[in-house]
Amino acid sequence: LTNTLIVVTSDHGEMLGDHDLTGKTKPWQGSVSVPLIVVGPGVLKGGVVDRPVGTLDLAGTFLDFAGVSRADHMTTVSMKSLLTTGKALPYREFVSSGLDNFRVVIKEIGGVSYKYVCCHGRCPGPPSTAPPVSESGWMEMLIDVRADPFDMHDLSTEKPTIVGALRLLLPQEGYSGNFTAGCATISHKPKELTNTSIFV
Repeated sequence: LTNTLIVVTSDHGEMLGDHDLTGKTKPWQGSVSVPLIVVGPGVLKGGVVDRPVGTLDLAGTFLDFAGVSRADHMTTVSMKSLLTTGKALPYREFVSSGLDNFRVVIKEIGGVSYKYVCCHGRCPGPPSTAPPVSESGWMEMLIDVRADPFDMHDLSTEKPTIVGALRLLLPQEGYSGNFTAGCATISHKPKELTNTSIFV
């Protein structure tokens, strides 16, 4: 075992009752978070990486530890520097994914790990506090992942600059639909009241 990495992980999370849901295929933390424990030669003992990473990069990490170059067509990158030094030198600036009617991007900005979720129509199994679908047919949420592990506090109206920056990072390649343009149609302006009668 002196030259062996041992990794405990999973291919997906599990809602386990969060928001009264079970299963996976949701953009909420219970579904998108997975365990990732790595031990072995050169890995920091007791180290914790508290930033977004993707399990798709395990292949690149294994190759790096083995001293093998990845093939040109591979998109995986190595997490070796995170595991051995605790610093990302280099690593992805963000992690993104999507399925069916949602796309999600997670990025650390100013020491805060933000998750931006954009859905065409109603997001699958949204939290009870989620905003409604906009008049343009899109729905979005911005979550502070560490402070809000159950996705209950949407920050999208409070942090439009961060929303705009993360929206541009939504995955496009290999997915159908332009979610970046779609969620850009959401207006956070308050609706004007029309034809309203008040009876006293």
